[in-house]
Amino acid sequence: MSDFEPEKIATSYDVVAQDYAAKFFDELDDKPGDRALLDDIATRTNGIICDLGCGPGHVARYLATRGADVLGVDLSQEMVAVARRRNPGLRFEQSNMLDLGWVDAEAWGGVVAFYSLIHIVRRRVPDALAEIRRVLRRGGLLAVGAHAGEGEIRADGFLGHHVPFAGTYFELDELRSFIDDAGFEVERAIERPPYEREGGPRLYVVAKRGA
Repeated sequence: MSDFEPEKIATSYDVVAQDYAAKFFDELDDKPGDRALLDDIATRTNGIICDLGCGPGHVARYLATRGADVLGVDLSQEMVAVARRRNPGLRFEQSNMLDLGWVDAEAWGGVVAFYSLIHIVRRRVPDALAEIRRVLRRGGLLAVGAHAGEGEIRADGFLGHHVPFAGTYFELDELRSFIDDAGFEVERAIERPPYEREGGPRLYVVAKRGA
């Protein structure tokens, strides 16, 4: 079984969920650029914003403080449980972004996918983006965050736990092309240097679903 199989990824995040939340829940405090991007998405979106790959729910929580109607979705059931405990009053569901069959077409006004597409094997990134496009309203906004680089990362440990970890790096033009090809109109695509707690540069693409 590939390290990119959803079952493996979910199991790894189930194991590290508590430690992940302890390390990253407050990370937006030190990321003014991320906050500004999320402010923009919240301001311009009508309807539900899905935090897709929500982890412990810190991005969903921030969006909610900006008045957004937020839904968090994560592959890991334990991560969803942590998100619910840390963010009472917000809604979180367990699901695979490759199969959002429980969501009606054009149900969401916006999607924020920060560091969740990285756990999709490269050949299936178009499938994930097609599913996002299906559930996003026409004119709805998509914001993607990813790690900048080439190839993939594979490791046998994460946050001090002996669990498999696999992730996909993207170059900015490559990520933009994936999103363009999926039927989105890219508004901006940027690469920024790492903040102090990060190990490398990050990519952000904001796009609008076309007709």
